[in-house]
Amino acid sequence: FCVHVASCAVLGGVSFAITAVQDLIFGDDCADSLDFPSSQTTWTNFAFISCGVVSGLLLGAFVVRRSQRAALLGLFSLSTLCLTALSLLTTPAIFSQLRKDGGNDFIYMLLVPLMGLLGAGSLGFIGIAIRIAVQLGGDANEVLTGGALEWLVQGFGALFGQISNCEMRFLPCTIASWLPPPPPLGGWGAP
Repeated sequence: FCVHVASCAVLGGVSFAITAVQDLIFGDDCADSLDFPSSQTTWTNFAFISCGVVSGLLLGAFVVRRSQRAALLGLFSLSTLCLTALSLLTTPAIFSQLRKDGGNDFIYMLLVPLMGLLGAGSLGFIGIAIRIAVQLGGDANEVLTGGALEWLVQGFGALFGQISNCEMRFLPCTIASWLPPPPPLGGWGAP
């Protein structure tokens, strides 16, 4: 139960932090920045949030109990891969070369779908995560179990939002996505 709640809270916090800092990192506030105006970063944020919400709705409606663990592992993996790609893409040496080769429009065409996929994985998983946490909580009150997970998501979101800055960019979020072990497929017993 504790490993599940901790790993899901970290990824949920990463998800919250990404939307909080993406305008700073994609915009023109940082030295060696991507220099996208807020009219464009609005759409990267929209892609993230809308894909996350739609993903969560679809997963909640169609993922049955016996496959929810596999779905959760897939969402964790998708999030980690997308965050790694996002960190690489926002590294000054890489985006400078991409800008020289293809221009800002090319970088933006990479960012929007990447943010959408990242939102689908890192925001869309929370419904399944809460469902599993409630199952793992056993006799514990469902409201307290789900509330504890959500409270920790908020705390980790605030933490990662503070340490993801112009110098670090998305690196703290990426490292955090690699650290928590994805919930084991066979290690939880049969809830």
